[in-house]
Amino acid sequence: MRGGGGGGGRPGGRRRVANGRRATRGASRRELTAGPGSPAAGPAPAAAAEPTRGAHRPPRRRRRVAADASALRPRRPGAADAAHDRADAAPRTYLLLGLGGCSLAPSMSAAAAAAAAAAPWLAAPWPAAGAPAPSPRLFLFDVDGTLLATQAAATNRVHKDAFGAAVAAVFGVPGVRVEDVDHSGKTDVWILRLLLARHGVPAAAATPAALAAAQRAMVAFCAARGAELAAGVAVLPGVVALLERLRATGACLGLVTGNLEAIAELKVRAAGLAHFFSVGAFGSDAEDRAELVARARAAAAALGVGAGAPEIATWHAGDTPMDVDAAARAGAAGVAVATGHYTAEALRALPGAHAVVRDFCDAGEMARVFGLREGE
Repeated sequence: MRGGGGGGGRPGGRRRVANGRRATRGASRRELTAGPGSPAAGPAPAAAAEPTRGAHRPPRRRRRVAADASALRPRRPGAADAAHDRADAAPRTYLLLGLGGCSLAPSMSAAAAAAAAAAPWLAAPWPAAGAPAPSPRLFLFDVDGTLLATQAAATNRVHKDAFGAAVAAVFGVPGVRVEDVDHSGKTDVWILRLLLARHGVPAAAATPAALAAAQRAMVAFCAARGAELAAGVAVLPGVVALLERLRATGACLGLVTGNLEAIAELKVRAAGLAHFFSVGAFGSDAEDRAELVARARAAAAALGVGAGAPEIATWHAGDTPMDVDAAARAGAAGVAVATGHYTAEALRALPGAHAVVRDFCDAGEMARVFGLREGE
């Protein structure tokens, strides 16, 4: 995150802090159908940018993104209780500015940036044991379609079914399916809003309390079907080897996903990947993915990543156009991977992508894409 104490700006004044949890207390309420980053229809497209090439060149800086100090709150420990604690928090509204302004969110103080921290279940030590030295690099990964497979009918089915169950339980509308709306790359709360609008639920009914109850219902649905959810989790080829390699360089690894945090935890733990990651930002933290990238960067800065360096060089890998757009708007290098619903050809047509890969299997290509030096 750029700005006082955040990751993308100057690192002065950073300090290590205890793990904590954030709560969003935004300043304005949007219409039910409005997506983040725009008053009407989701994030604005990123401006065209030339891909950055060369293994030794850091990602190009694009936009400055900061997060509001009021958007952070202490985290409470515990995996099973995390979602209930979050949903019981103060009502959430979101202030997400479009690209007509200079930033995506209000400014953030140095103290608030230092207070950003990793989710308690993301406890991978940074730097990794045996790493040559701490590195001012941050590698962020989406979950569905990037780390975990989503193409087969059974994969991710529990999470998808949770949307309909939550809408039925909280809003009394049966028969809702996540496939009723275009949900690719969107955050979970945003998807809930779209489903409610699609099925005629008045905007006034989607109060912060009602949306919090829907999030609780989604988490309860997934937690009650833990074995079925775990059976639908499949790690994509090349992922484990890449994560091991990146950790060994002394870099910090994190998650940026539209999943509610507790649901992301269920999936990532079931996949056996949680031990790779030190920071994360989730769909329960904010609806705009660019803000999530900035939050994850601030969490890394709070751990000391980038201390003494001009900035935290940040890469963000994802499988949808929204991942690429979020990376560009947050000043990160967007790596698009064609392991989800989009082909490599479709992803190459996007403006602002640092690189497009078919998967994470080619070690030489991964070194080039993620800026690894010889021997890393």
